[in-house]
Amino acid sequence: MIWGITNEVFNSETIHEFDILSTHYYVNETLIDNITINYIDDSLVDLLIRGYVGINRQYGSDGDLRRGDGVKFDESYPFKTSLKINVTTPLEMSILPEDIQVDNSKFYE
Repeated sequence: MIWGITNEVFNSETIHEFDILSTHYYVNETLIDNITINYIDDSLVDLLIRGYVGINRQYGSDGDLRRGDGVKFDESYPFKTSLKINVTTPLEMSILPEDIQVDNSKFYE
């Protein structure tokens, strides 16, 4: 369930850290590495989720690619996000795009 929510936000929202790297990007996979409980009480469970997201970065349009003027790269980037779950409605959980922190620093190395 948590993987599905994480995967959904990466596939349905624009993630700024990826958007600035290339003309287009597409999410290939989302992998969760670790889930840690930050806080828990009688009404809330606060989780820290760490993992990797694999993307395909594309430079140029699809037409550029067909003509040999564009290029695609596959790369994986670490991310972390928090997920707060209300214990009275645990199936209504969601992750907001602004809660996701992607480390794209290796692009600039």
